[in-house]
Amino acid sequence: MGDKPDPAARETVNRGLGSQKQLGLAISASLSAYGEAGARKLIAGLKSAVAACGSGFTATVQKRTGTYTAAKARDLDVAGDESVSYTLSASAYAKTLG
Repeated sequence: MGDKPDPAARETVNRGLGSQKQLGLAISASLSAYGEAGARKLIAGLKSAVAACGSGFTATVQKRTGTYTAAKARDLDVAGDESVSYTLSASAYAKTLG
């Protein structure tokens, strides 16, 4: 996660959508291609991170820090050798300039 693709990925595509009417309503997705060894390392790391970050964490993207309030593993029926599915919940706030 973040504003830069994983340097271990061969290629990465990022997409995001956000509501202009409801602040904080957004979704983002990244799709990366890895070689076999890199893919195995990534899957293991994601499984470990989801388990360790269940009660939330902070992340900094483009010098802005945000708070994720939960990370939950999901069971999704997907094609492929192995997958990790998860949902992240984040908190957002608006700061009024005075």
